Amino acid sequence: MLPEFRNSTPLRMNPDVRSIYIKIMAWIKDAMEFDECKKLVESFNPVVDVDEILRRQRYLREMFERVSMLDDVTGRVEKPEFKAVRMNDRVLIVDESDYEKAVSLRICDVNVYGNYPLVLSTTGEGTKIEELSIEEIAPEIFILEIYRKKESLEKVKGVLEKVGVDTSIPEILKEIEGLEEIIQKEKIIESFEEFVYSKLREIKDRIEEKILDEEIILKGKEILEYLSSKGSFEEKFQKIEEAVIDEIIEAEREISQKFGVHADIFTKHVIPEINLEELERARREIEREFIQEKYLRIRDVMRRIRGLIPQLERDFERFYEIMMVKRLKDLFKGFTFPVIRDGVIFFRDARNLFIKNPEAISYVIGNGSSVKGISNLESISEEERKRRVILLTGANSGGKTSLLNLIVQIQLLTQMGFPIPAKEAVVDVREEIYLFTRKKSVYGAGAFESTLKNFTKALSTEGKKLILVDEFEAITEPGAAVKMLSAFLRIAEERGFYMVVVSHMAQDLQLEFVRIDGIEASGLDDELNLIVNRQPVFGKFGKSTPELIVERVYRMSRGNRKEVLRAVLEAFRGES
Repeated sequence: MLPEFRNSTPLRMNPDVRSIYIKIMAWIKDAMEFDECKKLVESFNPVVDVDEILRRQRYLREMFERVSMLDDVTGRVEKPEFKAVRMNDRVLIVDESDYEKAVSLRICDVNVYGNYPLVLSTTGEGTKIEELSIEEIAPEIFILEIYRKKESLEKVKGVLEKVGVDTSIPEILKEIEGLEEIIQKEKIIESFEEFVYSKLREIKDRIEEKILDEEIILKGKEILEYLSSKGSFEEKFQKIEEAVIDEIIEAEREISQKFGVHADIFTKHVIPEINLEELERARREIEREFIQEKYLRIRDVMRRIRGLIPQLERDFERFYEIMMVKRLKDLFKGFTFPVIRDGVIFFRDARNLFIKNPEAISYVIGNGSSVKGISNLESISEEERKRRVILLTGANSGGKTSLLNLIVQIQLLTQMGFPIPAKEAVVDVREEIYLFTRKKSVYGAGAFESTLKNFTKALSTEGKKLILVDEFEAITEPGAAVKMLSAFLRIAEERGFYMVVVSHMAQDLQLEFVRIDGIEASGLDDELNLIVNRQPVFGKFGKSTPELIVERVYRMSRGNRKEVLRAVLEAFRGES
């Protein structure tokens, strides 16, 4: 199962790289169904230890196989949470030597004498307990929580059994099923007062029916006797009174059978009412007896499954791990695990994670001598195929910035231990990754000094580094930019860094150790839209977009304007 990922040295990232990392993590977490899975994903932070990366790859390969036939789990899955709560329905009686320990549990009153429904004791009073523990004093905290989450346990059991993981859940569920009777009984007891009042309404309804059906005829002599108190008018109601008593006896018999309590709850009047004192006494008696019965039943279950509780915790951890892997497998469909190798960063048919319908791109940084089947790579010299420092040129909006982002994505996913969105890849693990992107808010007053400090920080120390720069020349005037970039490229080469710089100054930087790649806008289509091949051409300066834009405007113009644009276009072509 999920290994303890080693406390490996984390990958160092500058803010722009970290921004992409955060975006990748958000993308992965969005695919997770459970919050617990999202937390587990955070274990896959990018690291620099090759052995650790390979260990993660082996783990994921194995787990992807195990979850291949697993279906998604529908509905909520809630892990039992065993939170200690104070039990006000019981008291614990202990010897003086155990008093402090008993009080420290903070689960119920200790050595307090009063009218408690449940008295637990280590001294022989009340119900004897075996030890001073929450499990023994308040087993309901554990057992009733498991009972409430039994549907979740069923789902977890199903998943674990499908992937061949031993689980404690079947045995726990078997024991929990025996509590169904006591749970249903509790529901009945909770309805005690409601049931009593419903019986009172039934008695009154039947009395009313009897009175309406009864015909009472008084003769004149009987009226005189009643008025002179020599007769009893009440005799005429004897039949009704007897019927009322019968109804009351029957109702109290039903209450006794249902709740196990004997009580004279109804007043013996023609129109009966409830004796509230007797009702309260009966309620307390019922609750006391039930609390004792419930405690003993639940404690018996707790004693039988107590040793399985820690394993239940692990079962849920395994479940969330498996569901995380299941979602990772679905998310990484079509991805491949990269080969880890020194000296080269290479990917074939890779696709940017955050571009809709991205084109497949293949690229090589470093020693690509053994790389085969990439267009145009084999046509350049052996020395050029080994270059670690590259200038990327070409059309505006041609995909240069997207390529830098793709390189970062592949490097991060690799060092997290994940597969990458490519058909094939070889990656050299880095200790530090830097991405310097062009931001409008950055290139202004004071930006030159700030950017210069950031660049020198990236270049000033030794280490295994990948440095990616998007349009360095934007921070200062072209002349100074050429000199500075030339120096930075030379330092990167001398220190063995990988460095890719997007620049329009490649023709001004004639450095023998730098390879120049180009993303070409090959021309204009019939509707005069730019035709861009986003696959970089190795060892070739990319045709700039301005030339093609001038051509497009030229072809759309007439008259004198067209003549002016022809001169501009010829100037472009004369420079190329």
